[in-house]
Amino acid sequence: IAAPLTALFLLGVTNAINLSDGLDGLAGGTTFLCCVAIALLSFGTDLAFVSTVAVVVMGSLLGFLRYNSFPARVFMGDGGSQFLGFTVGVLALLLTQNETLPFSAALPLLLLGLPILDTLTVIAIRLREGRSPFSADKNHLHHRLLGRGFEHFEAVAVIYLLQGVLFLLAWQLRFHSDVTIVAVFLGFAVALLMALFVAEHRGWRWHGLGEFRLGTARISETLVRLKQPRRMPRWTAIVVMGCILLYFAGVAIAVGPVGRDIGWL
Repeated sequence: IAAPLTALFLLGVTNAINLSDGLDGLAGGTTFLCCVAIALLSFGTDLAFVSTVAVVVMGSLLGFLRYNSFPARVFMGDGGSQFLGFTVGVLALLLTQNETLPFSAALPLLLLGLPILDTLTVIAIRLREGRSPFSADKNHLHHRLLGRGFEHFEAVAVIYLLQGVLFLLAWQLRFHSDVTIVAVFLGFAVALLMALFVAEHRGWRWHGLGEFRLGTARISETLVRLKQPRRMPRWTAIVVMGCILLYFAGVAIAVGPVGRDIGWL
């Protein structure tokens, strides 16, 4: 049954990432975080192909997210989101379904758990209401967060945070049994769905970060100033130069096959 299960998994993940592409930067950002997790897990193994493709996709997505984050000027469309879904699905399979590595075979549940959970939840709601599972509605996680009063970028940030929690769990549980990983994923899913259910039925709404202050300015005002045309490129240049210096320093310190003098040079 390995072949049909693999085909079903790839089909499901491809469409799950596609269906999650409902807000600016959402599908690209969640896929970027997934590639980060896959790259970290694959480093130190003999799966050079997996780590290389993951890093290449990360770099491509960083360039894309520069113009796809809210308010977006460039959009990926179905072709882009399905390509990303298929790519991370294949990388997750190559990483975890390998008999020579100690990773649990159930680890993709945590690596790709949020879009999978979102898709299954939406399909279940549509079937319960007697509608086609492929009909359009606003029952996705990002729609429900917007309905609770979250702004566009806040809803995306919440989903990024949830994805990060799953990746931390994946890292901590990467050598545990399949039963443990499935149980943890089910616990996470139940907790998230129950929190949404209680918030919606009690009419709870998020009132934003406007009253919280960072120094003498509100956080929202600080973010607006940071996005001004002159400030954002300046901070981008600072971060890029810092990363380049750290990279060269790391290469110089960790060099092995060549002489230390050549490495420092």
